Amino acid sequence: MAEEKKPEKKDVAPAPVQDPFVEIVSMLVVLFIGLYVLNALFSFIASQKILSRGWGGLTPQGIMLAHTRPISSLANPLNTRVVSTHKTSVYSDPGDKKSIGTQPFGARGKIIKGPIEINGIKYWYVDYDTGPDGWVQESDIAYVESEPTVFERVLLGFFSALTVIRIIAFIIAYISDKRYY
Repeated sequence: MAEEKKPEKKDVAPAPVQDPFVEIVSMLVVLFIGLYVLNALFSFIASQKILSRGWGGLTPQGIMLAHTRPISSLANPLNTRVVSTHKTSVYSDPGDKKSIGTQPFGARGKIIKGPIEINGIKYWYVDYDTGPDGWVQESDIAYVESEPTVFERVLLGFFSALTVIRIIAFIIAYISDKRYY
């Protein structure tokens, strides 16, 4: 008669005992660490004045304006670095009706001459880094007090990427919509 082999017994480890106290303490530790990190992030954002202009402070314009001061706040603005605070018209002479060109938001330059006041509007001659140089209205430029931080530059990059993603999504939606007609 053939001898029957008995199956070998495998040592099975007992299921670990879960201690509810350890689980609760672990969750509380993770919660406190998360709140600590979140608090640090909010403190950093507050210290950078990103939200000092409300939710508008999270826009490219808001981030840039947080690092500028009005030209009128300077004692002598000649030879200071300025930035265009929006699309800026550039004129060959102060008070001209027809501009010689425009500078985009964020264009950098240096004040060379001015001010000349015409009809209550002050004009400054700005030598821009690129594009046309000329007379611009004081309300269109601001003094660059500091540069955006690394965190703010990451936000600006995110906004740029978001714009590209929107354009790509629009093109894909347009193409896919045409396919079914």
